[in-house]
Amino acid sequence: MRKLASRPWFWVALALLGLVVWLFIWPVEEVRTWRLVPSEAFLVASFDLSDPGASEVATRFLTARGLPKLAVPLLMPGRLTFSYGPDSKLLIADMGRKVRLARLLLGLSRWPHRALGGSILLAERRSYLDEAVGQYRSRSSRWMRTEVIVRGFEGRDGFFVVDNREGHLSGFVRRMEERFEFSAFPSVDDVTMIVGYIELEGGMGRGRVSFFCRDGKVEGLKSDVRYIYGMARRKLRAYGLELRGRVGTEPGVVGLEFELEGVPEAVARVLSRT
Repeated sequence: MRKLASRPWFWVALALLGLVVWLFIWPVEEVRTWRLVPSEAFLVASFDLSDPGASEVATRFLTARGLPKLAVPLLMPGRLTFSYGPDSKLLIADMGRKVRLARLLLGLSRWPHRALGGSILLAERRSYLDEAVGQYRSRSSRWMRTEVIVRGFEGRDGFFVVDNREGHLSGFVRRMEERFEFSAFPSVDDVTMIVGYIELEGGMGRGRVSFFCRDGKVEGLKSDVRYIYGMARRKLRAYGLELRGRVGTEPGVVGLEFELEGVPEAVARVLSRT
């Protein structure tokens, strides 16, 4: 042992072993994403990148941005969550034990970021990050109540939630309608929440979007959902995506079940233009 200790390569190997243990093996705190979402946000979208279908799309995105394909598994988050509000845009990457390597690499960039447990938080301004961390410690985000509602969707490849119980979506739609002088969602004030999910398999995505509304407002909302579906179908076709769907109703809910064909190819085409 003394002979080994006297050789420089022994200490180099020991240091490398310690670095590997610290980067990839040493446990990290698990942080619940819903405690980090700002209360001001009205949209949350989340993607399970450990699933083969979602992983394929994410790999295309990262390699198109110049990341070597061999490095993708080292930097691929287990889940990526985006929240949007008028003044609170936040990206949350659940890295798990890979969080330490991500911190080292992000330290070389100027992008505002914070690490909390196994999660990396990125935002346009550092003040957003400070608010998210403070909110996590005080457990004050209203989205923690929403977690119970969408718990069944967290196993999907991707899901999103739009919360209009405080009128944030209504305000956003009204601003867009004034800007473009066009009314596309007249019944938005009757919507309380929109929840959707997608499952990716090969080049096909299948899922459902549910529009929850106040009592007695289903028929008016159904007409709007049909219009939105037709508009989305035409827009997506321009990107090589073929959308097929069926609109139906249940008490208090208008649902759109859909199939989306050509997802990976469309992502590659969009990225090649940017």
